[in-house]
Amino acid sequence: MEKREQLVLKLNHVLSANGFAHLSMAKIAQLAGVSRATLYGYFKNKDEIVEAVVGRHLMFINRNTKTPVSLTVEGYVTLRLNAQLLIGAQAPIFRDDLTQTMPALARRLEAAYQNFRQFTIEQLQLLKSAKIINDQFSPERLFRQDELFIPAVINDILTHHRPFIETEQLLTDYLTAELTGTVTDPQTILVALDKSKTFRHRIFDELAATYY
Repeated sequence: MEKREQLVLKLNHVLSANGFAHLSMAKIAQLAGVSRATLYGYFKNKDEIVEAVVGRHLMFINRNTKTPVSLTVEGYVTLRLNAQLLIGAQAPIFRDDLTQTMPALARRLEAAYQNFRQFTIEQLQLLKSAKIINDQFSPERLFRQDELFIPAVINDILTHHRPFIETEQLLTDYLTAELTGTVTDPQTILVALDKSKTFRHRIFDELAATYY
């Protein structure tokens, strides 16, 4: 990973957890664990930092709305993990600051998120038609469940300072139960989850780096 990309990742964690409206460049550098000289070496001001962080989100969305999902249990697991990763990245404090101070950029990010939402629901419908997902489940409801659950977990972290190991187990249990309960062949889920282990660890790493 290039140095600038590594820095943007750190800044994403900082802004997601703290917002940015009340932070100076010096404070952002401190929270990111870099010198002011390093920060100014890549960004002239705070607006450029925010634009870089939003750009990272937009790249993720663009990358994950181009290719149709594999109509397999593994494809279903990956789709739900992508959705949970992006939902978890919709940090309320960052989005509020963005709406207040850079509304045009906020609208652009929201439009991209809604595009991702629609794409994911369409892919869930294809998985349902392919008999991967049980007929009784609505694609819209599946996505909405993640939209409700993931922010609730993050709020719990911020409010009650729940230990990371408990949060990791909570998310693992939710994902396992959710996937097992919605596929036509529950026996296939554990194998698919094992194959997704690296991706799941990435999600947990992002969560830990942002909120712990």
